[in-house]
Amino acid sequence: MTLLPLLVILASTPPAGDVPRAGYFGAGINLEPLSLGPAQAFGGGGAAIGVSFQTALQVDVGPRWAFRLPLELGGGGSGNNTFAELGLTPGVLHRWRDDADQEWVPYLGGGFKLGVAVANRELLGLPLITQALDIHLHHHHSGSSSDPNNEGRLGAFPEVWGGVEWHPSRWFALNLGGAYTYVRLAGTSVHLLHERVGLRFSL
Repeated sequence: MTLLPLLVILASTPPAGDVPRAGYFGAGINLEPLSLGPAQAFGGGGAAIGVSFQTALQVDVGPRWAFRLPLELGGGGSGNNTFAELGLTPGVLHRWRDDADQEWVPYLGGGFKLGVAVANRELLGLPLITQALDIHLHHHHSGSSSDPNNEGRLGAFPEVWGGVEWHPSRWFALNLGGAYTYVRLAGTSVHLLHERVGLRFSL
């Protein structure tokens, strides 16, 4: 039932006709060298706020559909509520675009983030692991020590995107977007939200 409104919108969208791909030459090659904004992580033990950086390549496969490949680094927190992530997210998106000079273009899409996510056990709502301090081992193995209260996972995490592009010209745009990522860490759910503003240059 949740997909019904989206299907109705897609079905009612008029055909693209002679609308070219995005960009100054209509080539549909779009580069976002830098997008940044706040990021939030929500777990069973609370929330953490940080910052997210992203660079992305987007290639049109038609007037409205595009393949998107963003590379993202994010993290932050305060106290023991900390998180970090690094990932590459191949995916597709649909843009409600009916004119080559359309100024505001909303979009919706998603993919799977391939990367690593780390969060502290306190953020996950799990009991902290106490670790006895051994002075002798600390001096001889300090380079291999790690925090046992950090839980990490390497994998593929589902992610959805939504936002709007502002095009003052065909070759330049601002991407005002948000993303939601779902991650499972140590048997618990972590919800990641990102709000970013990015510069886009299109050919």
